[in-house]
Amino acid sequence: MIDVIIAAYNAHDTIEQALNSILMQNIVDKLKVYIVNDKSDKDYSSIVKKYKKYLDLTELSYEENRGPGFARNYGLKHSKSPYIVFLDADDIFHSHYSIEMLYNSITKGSYDLVISNFIEELAPDKYLPHIRDKIWDHGKIYRREFIEKNKIFFADERSNEDLFFNYLTILSGAKYSFIDSITYVWQNNKESLTRKNDHEFNHTGLDGYNRNLLNLSKILEKRKNMESKIAKVLFFGLLQMYYTFLHFEKINNEVGIDLLKKSTRDNILFFNKYKDDLDINDKNEIIYNELTKYLKQNNLHLLVLPDKTFDDFLNEVLQYEK
Repeated sequence: MIDVIIAAYNAHDTIEQALNSILMQNIVDKLKVYIVNDKSDKDYSSIVKKYKKYLDLTELSYEENRGPGFARNYGLKHSKSPYIVFLDADDIFHSHYSIEMLYNSITKGSYDLVISNFIEELAPDKYLPHIRDKIWDHGKIYRREFIEKNKIFFADERSNEDLFFNYLTILSGAKYSFIDSITYVWQNNKESLTRKNDHEFNHTGLDGYNRNLLNLSKILEKRKNMESKIAKVLFFGLLQMYYTFLHFEKINNEVGIDLLKKSTRDNILFFNKYKDDLDINDKNEIIYNELTKYLKQNNLHLLVLPDKTFDDFLNEVLQYEK
């Protein structure tokens, strides 16, 4: 059996589409679906009643709004199937065979995690493919035994909590694999956390992003022989902040620059403890992947010859007064 966990906050206008995409799955008889009600203004009982005829569907709830990280942890705690898939309440699976492809891959290969591709809807008829993405929980399936044995959990954050979960899974030694198929559609919901208020999350989410990476690094620090992995995680995050910083400078976004400096400073200080442990091959791979991604997504041709080097950026942030 496979648990499909849906964190839901005031998602009554979108969740039926999400449930319909589950209902059409070729292995729907193997699915147990959980709507985790993150203290929405009203419950989902009428929707559950409607779909209960066709799905093994349960609503879970608690008394305080805690955010998607807490909701997914709650769903994990109150479910028990051997495999786990997450679906956002405003997203859908890509095809009838999405979960089956993930399930077949994780069982036949005895993997702990299988990662597929997904597409992000930017606008009607405009999509951005995410290939072999390790950050979002979109288009992934997890083996519960590994998650529980290694005490993997979502950060109690309202943003980038899946970054924390996936990196903790991989860095805990998960055996994982990729399938080159699209299984998930990240839909363009303008009221979602990442898109509402004209993508305000692109600024405010920086704090959660950096805090998740820092907290992850502190967890790894308690384990043996993790120095190179800590350096790799923090370098990856800092390089993303560097390219974001260059973009903010290019468009004269002072608010974004200020938030970025404020949220990044502690990560640089922690990185400096481990920067000599960064493997050169890991460093080169991260640089290549991140530069390629930002050039492709943002057409930032000026990044080829930026005004500030990566070291200039680190020094500028360290001089920033909180």
